[in-house]
Amino acid sequence: MRRPINQPYKQCFLNNCDNTHEAKGYCNKHYIRFRKYGDPESLNHHKTHGLTDSPAYKSWEAMKRRCLNKNTPAYAQYGGRGITICKKWLDFEGFLEDIGQRPEGMTLDRINNEEGYSPQNCRWASLETQARNKRIRRNNTSGTNGVYRRKDNLKYVAAIRADSRQIYLGQFNKLEQAIKARKLAEKRYNYV
Repeated sequence: MRRPINQPYKQCFLNNCDNTHEAKGYCNKHYIRFRKYGDPESLNHHKTHGLTDSPAYKSWEAMKRRCLNKNTPAYAQYGGRGITICKKWLDFEGFLEDIGQRPEGMTLDRINNEEGYSPQNCRWASLETQARNKRIRRNNTSGTNGVYRRKDNLKYVAAIRADSRQIYLGQFNKLEQAIKARKLAEKRYNYV
């Protein structure tokens, strides 16, 4: 669709940019930088580090895509719910300096799933560790993963997933008992 003749061009959102554009937001140059690097003012796109094929770079790209690109299906679970990336990690070299190369068989894991990507909250972890490190589901009323209340007898059930199977820990009259059973099982099965 072409721009109507009577519609003026607009100024780029960045204060120091004199470029104009037809749509809302950034001019074409800054829009491309934002989409590609996560920062419309980024000048780092001229750097070459030779690591674009490395596993760490692929993880870094995926992290940025989930948090910054609204067109990515995973955006709703990350950027859409407020998961951010620390400023240093918007640049690959900063990310690599803090977390290092990705060990084989590991993936990028946030220790606290309610916080963003930063050196204090991230680590390389195995898929098994990641599977255990889940945020509490929306419909969880107990406040603890693996503990829920049965509707038929109103007892609390505790369970844990370990050794590739679901392990039933028992039914309890009190929530505190079910949580205690779950916490003991987490220690027994080396949950983080």
